[in-house]
Amino acid sequence: MANVFVSHRGADLDPAERLAVEIVEKINTGLSGSTYLVLCYSDSGVQSPWMGRE
Repeated sequence: MANVFVSHRGADLDPAERLAVEIVEKINTGLSGSTYLVLCYSDSGVQSPWMGRE
C-alpha cells in the first residue's frame, strides 16, 4: 500500500484520511491499467523553487 501525506488541520483528520485513501485508490487503478509509466524529470524542474519545496 502506498503512503500519501495530506497536510491538514487536526480538526480535519477524518476527511483528510478519506481523501488520502481515495487518492491512493485512483493512482493504483490508473497504474494497474497502464503498460508504461512516463516520468518527465528535468533540470529546470529540479531547480524550480516550487519543486524544491514539494
